[in-house]
Amino acid sequence: MGRSTDIGNSNMQAVWLWADGANLGQGAGRDGYLVSFGLQGVNRIQLVKAVNGSPTTLIQTPTISTSISDYGILVRVTRSPTGVWKLYTSTLPTSNNSGPNPSTIPSAANTTVDHNAAGVTDKTYTNFTDGYVGFRIDYADNTSDRDAAQFDNFIFSFASLALPVKLTSFDAAKEGSAVKLQWNTEEESNVANYEIQRSTDGINFSTISNVAASNKKTYGFTDAQPLSDNSYYRLRIVDTDGSVKLSHIVSVKSKAGMTIKLTPNPVRGIMVMQHPKADANSVVQVMSAEGRIVKQVQVPANSVITNVDMTGFRNGTYYVSFSSAGQKYSATIVKQ
Repeated sequence: MGRSTDIGNSNMQAVWLWADGANLGQGAGRDGYLVSFGLQGVNRIQLVKAVNGSPTTLIQTPTISTSISDYGILVRVTRSPTGVWKLYTSTLPTSNNSGPNPSTIPSAANTTVDHNAAGVTDKTYTNFTDGYVGFRIDYADNTSDRDAAQFDNFIFSFASLALPVKLTSFDAAKEGSAVKLQWNTEEESNVANYEIQRSTDGINFSTISNVAASNKKTYGFTDAQPLSDNSYYRLRIVDTDGSVKLSHIVSVKSKAGMTIKLTPNPVRGIMVMQHPKADANSVVQVMSAEGRIVKQVQVPANSVITNVDMTGFRNGTYYVSFSSAGQKYSATIVKQ
């Protein structure tokens, strides 16, 4: 964030971390969380909760002098699984043209000024599965209006929401008329139990069983009565403090011969996926071990092979899915 003129309600910046609608303008009556500079007419960086467009400040920095201009500030916001928010910035500017290089990406290393050591707990909005992120800049002075704005290095990451246990694998396979689930763990700490959840569409899940955590490396569960069509499974991992995390999704198809093949595995560069014939809306998704989508590829209709470039990916296990004609297929690949 940066400023080149005075602060005011008509002269401000706002980065919405989550909003309940796409219109982020003043008077839109949005609910959500945002980082602001100049909102409410104050010369501070603020972490704000909005209720029907009305702002409430959760955390804010000290006042920045209005006598300096053309400066930059790096900002980082974190939210823990229990709803504790933290606001960090780089050192606040004290002179004209001061502040970090605008190409520097905010990180723990260069945004170390903690503006509230204890943080602020707020769980007003917990549904982050459907919403909007974005920014707006309002600018006005006595001579002209700014007709352009630049917004760089916006990072959205679930890194701080890591699972309370490291899943090294989670797989499902047909075993006669049943489906056998198996998951392997590392660094299991403070886990209370694993809820096995099943779905017909990979979206709406219900719990079908519960396995207590016991510091084992390998867990298993057999679904003796799987769905007659396609079955999707995931783990709902419940920590001892009540916090919850979800695993990636695995699936078992009832139709024989319908599957995908990933080569080479492990992969260093290009992954080649062999899959059923794609329809007009087919997509390939690559997910991290935490279940975060890191790449999505639109698949041309009628194709049966799709190449995915994984050159820049970090080493580790990824989960790849192919969705087409209401069907979803998944497999695991290792990036080296």
